[in-house]
Amino acid sequence: NKWCRLWDAEKVFIDVGPQYAILFLLYIAIMFLALLNVVTGIFVNDAVEMAQMDRDIVMRFEEDKRQQYVDGLRDFFKELDVNGNGIVTFEEFKAHLVQNGPGIFS
Repeated sequence: NKWCRLWDAEKVFIDVGPQYAILFLLYIAIMFLALLNVVTGIFVNDAVEMAQMDRDIVMRFEEDKRQQYVDGLRDFFKELDVNGNGIVTFEEFKAHLVQNGPGIFS
């Protein structure tokens, strides 16, 4: 029913002048494309937000992994520091190697 009214408007423009009919059709086409552009923009915006959330999750995971690595190294050096002075001497390192073997160094 709406399309019939639209076609009636087009008939009036054709009667007045074909250039007005063309302008009217061009106007409708441009408005339709503008509407599609808005809808596309909404979907693209949602996709970008989801990608950003994924990136944040990956960064958080990498930070957690790095923190676990740092904690592991900290524990390892605390284990090496027998006297607890915060310094690992070569003797403490050698004692650890003698006691536990070379481990990852072999």
